[in-house]
Amino acid sequence: MNLKIKYDENGEYRQHYDDFKVNVESFEISNDNLDKFLVEYLDNPFDNIFDSPLYKWAVLKTETATVLIGVVQHILLDGTSLFSIIPQELEKYMESIKNNEKYIPINYSYENYVNEELKYLNSNQSVEDKQYWLNSLEDYSQDWYSFNNSELGFYEVLLEQIPKFEYSPFVTALSLNFLYFAKSKQDNKSFKDIVMNTSVHGRYFGQDNALGMFVNTIPLRLKYNEELTFDELLSYSKSVLKEGLTHAKLQFSEYTTDLRNQKIDPDCISMISIVSNSTDCNSKFLTLQKDIKFPLHFRINKNYSDKRGLQSIFIEYDKSCFSYNEIEQIANGLKYLVKQVIEDSSKKCKDYNVEAVDFFKAENYYNNLINSFDNPTAISPDVNGDEEIFKSISKVLDVDKLNDLSKQYNLTKDKLVLATFLFNLTKFSFSKDILITYNKQACGYHFNTDLSVKEYLDDFKQCFEEFDNYPLLNNKKLNFNSEILFFNHDYDKKDYKFIFNFESSKRNISYDNSFYSEELIKTFLDSMDVLLERFKSKQALLRNISIRKELEYDEDFKIELANEGIINKIFENIASKNPDKTILIAEDGEFTYDELNKKANKIANALIKRGVGIEDRIMFMMRRNSDLIATVLGIVKAGAAFIPIDPNYPINRLINQILINT
Repeated sequence: MNLKIKYDENGEYRQHYDDFKVNVESFEISNDNLDKFLVEYLDNPFDNIFDSPLYKWAVLKTETATVLIGVVQHILLDGTSLFSIIPQELEKYMESIKNNEKYIPINYSYENYVNEELKYLNSNQSVEDKQYWLNSLEDYSQDWYSFNNSELGFYEVLLEQIPKFEYSPFVTALSLNFLYFAKSKQDNKSFKDIVMNTSVHGRYFGQDNALGMFVNTIPLRLKYNEELTFDELLSYSKSVLKEGLTHAKLQFSEYTTDLRNQKIDPDCISMISIVSNSTDCNSKFLTLQKDIKFPLHFRINKNYSDKRGLQSIFIEYDKSCFSYNEIEQIANGLKYLVKQVIEDSSKKCKDYNVEAVDFFKAENYYNNLINSFDNPTAISPDVNGDEEIFKSISKVLDVDKLNDLSKQYNLTKDKLVLATFLFNLTKFSFSKDILITYNKQACGYHFNTDLSVKEYLDDFKQCFEEFDNYPLLNNKKLNFNSEILFFNHDYDKKDYKFIFNFESSKRNISYDNSFYSEELIKTFLDSMDVLLERFKSKQALLRNISIRKELEYDEDFKIELANEGIINKIFENIASKNPDKTILIAEDGEFTYDELNKKANKIANALIKRGVGIEDRIMFMMRRNSDLIATVLGIVKAGAAFIPIDPNYPINRLINQILINT
């Protein structure tokens, strides 16, 4: 208990022992003000945590009772110390006073603990335990969230009916929570299992009733099988827990590096935590801290005795991740699930009813959406600037035309513009698969160009979902990051390269001019107008819709084609007449007609030798230097068609997709 924390000369945290005594404060409080006093007293219990005591005691005297309260930093004591050992020692101390006997405190050598643990860590058992956990967690992945502004919220579920199964309250609660979350996540196509962290006392090296922070985390990986009955799920959960406990000596921190080496982030294992906080002592554990380590943390039978069965599920949650309403719905869902399993525990898991809250509906939706794409959509840059400067261009929209289309397709104006924007992106990104950021969420669509305009917009209406409060950008598993944003709300400009906004009668594009030219942005806005005009035709097929404006000609206008021949012949004719004239100035030098023609001939001959024939398609990716120009000419000389790929395209964009679209 007499540990302190300090900065050493290297600026690192160090723990050290200091022989000091903590004064016990005394307060006289009315019964009416007791709860308020406790909240205020515990709101900021320590003025300083460096080189200061990390615990304190106070005696509160009311009109009817005397209350002893203790406050401790969690670094000193674990749950076993708080819920079991300290209450037992307090009762022993009070009994000693009553009997006028000397109180003998726990006498334990922490040096023995350190030596015994070191002996274990150098044993074969330690190696076997580590391998067990690494095998157990192999290839594990689940959605997990990280926030800079976490804040604790809590909600207690008091069960009206107490389940009476032949299992401990903790195993019952573990099974109930797992079933609830498994059914909430089952619409996620990538869902298979859930890791639920739990804590064990960690007193495996002779500590017994020693006070301290010995707790260890064990990650219980439970695989969902909807064909199991709840009775079978109880047995399965107990077996997973029992097996985990046989390997619980090894601290979680001993294999986190190994997990990272296996591409498993240890934080993804800490999404859901469940612990037993039961006690048989006459003491109460308060939850008044502000921070929280896990987005969801369940305390089973907190301040209740396990002897009476499962009575309470105390939920602690991160307010940045879940709303109070969502937690209340989870609480009610757990109570309803308890009622169902009490009525009939022989039903299969698939037959119990669980209504997923919006958080998990959103998680499922965005997992399925984002995982159906290789990458978010990107528009290939048409400039290569050094300085990032954001510019904006706006264009007024014909509101009457938009209103008519909105009524015609029974779509809101915002959604109609969004649907048009997505289709326009297919023309500028050369892909039928479009995925972008929409406000702070994701929006995506896989285009089938055989659909008509009406079929597309009807399908878009049916597929598109919005979950405004879901923290998608904090989901570290999905790690969604798009350069293109369509927004109606606030945004952080630095995260995007191309930002589209529609408000009232105006469309605005803010863009990074080191990526895109003003000409490209204006063309994009103009093409939106063209598409809105062509979307008037319900039966028009998407594949036949162009973003080019129709040209208007006079009645007597005629097109006369120049008889110049094909491009490679034109170039060769000019090269023969001007062999020494400079034709190209590139980053790798200046080139005459003759030099460029020779480079092109080498490429053409090499392609022909490799079997390239007339009308074959050649895809290539290279920097914008003389090689690029020579490659284009060489491909044409070989009789093939060229498909240049910008190096800034997403790395794993499907080649076949580009070929089809080209």
